[in-house]
Amino acid sequence: MKLIQLQNEFQNYVLRLDDGIEPYICDTGEASAAMRLEVYAEAYRLRLAEVLPVHYPVLSAWVGEQEFDRLAISYIDSHPSRNYSVREFGDRLGEFLAETQPWCDRPVLAEMARFEWALAEVFDGADVEPLQHKDLAEIPAPEWPSLHFSLHPCIRRLDCYWNTVSIWKAVQAGDKPPTEELPGEKHGWLVWRSGLEPRFRFLSYEEAKVLDGALAGKSFSELCEILSREMEADRAAGEIAAMLGLWVRDGLVTGLR
Repeated sequence: MKLIQLQNEFQNYVLRLDDGIEPYICDTGEASAAMRLEVYAEAYRLRLAEVLPVHYPVLSAWVGEQEFDRLAISYIDSHPSRNYSVREFGDRLGEFLAETQPWCDRPVLAEMARFEWALAEVFDGADVEPLQHKDLAEIPAPEWPSLHFSLHPCIRRLDCYWNTVSIWKAVQAGDKPPTEELPGEKHGWLVWRSGLEPRFRFLSYEEAKVLDGALAGKSFSELCEILSREMEADRAAGEIAAMLGLWVRDGLVTGLR
């Protein structure tokens, strides 16, 4: 067997416990081929199981160490690492929890994973110089309708149906978390980074609609049209201008075109 084939077979064993490599591994006086292979497979899983709580500190503390270990091993076997860096491992945990028994019976777990992953992503995101209020003030009035806004690449938008963020805050503070509740309607959240600090805040229904439009590349006039479906048309431009002021204050706007 060629070297590349041996390497692929070894990787298949480590990732999926396929035993095609075992005939090519020698026994020693101290350990069989199966035992020697098991050392690598177990080390791979244990290392990744150690990484997940770093990305999901509140989720792991909330469900408890024993349950999180069980969850982690199941996730590792379902979603082998796809990247040389362990930083990217864990990106599909929210999806996994939403689809896999028994954790999918508690949808708030998947929401918590998505929220924590968003916090981790914005922490590691690229640095881009934000605009200042004076940059908006210098725009001639006739140019506003066709104006498009470039938003910071660290922005993440989440919709939560459960009281996920309230639970996160309590666990993060070391307090007893509230009971899981389903308020009955989704709540929009914005996650971003200010300096080196991940931040998040609640979004009103109107701001969530406008921000989603801006992220999709809509122009100022198109954003006004979106908002005019929710309120009087003559109020929409003023409301969006106020939102832009807030976004600039938070460092969310990085360019105009």
